[in-house]
Amino acid sequence: MDIAIIGSSGAGLPCSIFLKKKHPDWNVSVFDHNLKVGKKLLATGNGHCNLLNISARPEDYNCPEFLAPYFLKFPYAKLIDALNSLGIATMEMGDLVYPLSFSSNGYVDALASLSQQLGNRFHLGVRILDYKKRGNGYLLTTNCGDFACDKIIFATGGKSGKNLGSDGSLFPVFEKHCYSISPLKPGLCPIVVKEDVSRLSGLRHRACVYSYSGTGENRTLVHEEEGEVLFKKDGLSGIVIFNTERMYAHSSEGSFEIVLDLFPDYRSEELSGLLLALQKANPAFATSFLPLPLFDYCLKCSGLSKLEQEGDFARFAKTLKSLFFHPKAVYPFEDSQVTVGGIEISNLLPTLESKKEKGVFFLGEVLNVDGPCGGFNLEWCLISAIALASEL
Repeated sequence: MDIAIIGSSGAGLPCSIFLKKKHPDWNVSVFDHNLKVGKKLLATGNGHCNLLNISARPEDYNCPEFLAPYFLKFPYAKLIDALNSLGIATMEMGDLVYPLSFSSNGYVDALASLSQQLGNRFHLGVRILDYKKRGNGYLLTTNCGDFACDKIIFATGGKSGKNLGSDGSLFPVFEKHCYSISPLKPGLCPIVVKEDVSRLSGLRHRACVYSYSGTGENRTLVHEEEGEVLFKKDGLSGIVIFNTERMYAHSSEGSFEIVLDLFPDYRSEELSGLLLALQKANPAFATSFLPLPLFDYCLKCSGLSKLEQEGDFARFAKTLKSLFFHPKAVYPFEDSQVTVGGIEISNLLPTLESKKEKGVFFLGEVLNVDGPCGGFNLEWCLISAIALASEL
């Protein structure tokens, strides 16, 4: 049996090992248009490789009903066992799970080495141009000639991180083969806002971020999370914003609103009293309360030039508790961590095999499956790899 895995990704790389261990007599070949194995995987988790999230549930993703059977069959304990079977020891930092080496490079090297030791072949710098049915198998057309195989496993990822090799170049090929594809959008990336935040560039502040979709009676809270917000010259960034952006990418409503509570530990009246007390103690208190550009920005949003009357403090406190921003655009795929959209799951059997083409499979991020920051997306990659290997 000749197996072609397209993409040495977070799904493709472990899948090559699981398959070869299960079927030592199979010829498993991994194709990647990069010249380095696992190039995008090397950048995950800021180079530390956040593999899993202990608290991950199907509801954390955009297609919970599809994922529920996989999470039931492959719970956290089984995922750890699977990683251990690859020679990967792990450590937990809160809900986040990393390789014990705390190194993406170490993780990729360990998997690539094991895969090669088992006899798998890597074809790097090879770009898949198309594929076609030939007999009971398939013929891959590449920039380096044709390759015959019995089964194809697409683990190419989405379109996020072109500089890391994830460029979405195979989606036109999938369209040619009549697969339905949800539009590709950047996910987990900064948001460009309509408001002028240029003077806030580089500032950071912890806040509770609320995001709303729709207007009026149809206005719905779609996400709430506390974390550090990073202000950019044209918008907002930080992990909490990345997760907000993902909800924005999935939103079908025309209106979307982001509200920052800059002081979630205080009620509005408490904050108003604190401001008044601080100014009485020191008229120059502003710099110890907020970075001055952010203080001035919030003051302006309150319609004030300075704090004088007692009512001014209540008004200012209300703004600090509800600082509004409106998305204008999102940063491009190059700045995104995951792709929203991809091969629709309706194209697949529960085995992750195509309903249209027998012997063609799809894993990981190439599918229209995505989750928040914190190991959720690599967890799906690993689950899909294990799930496929268990079926073949």
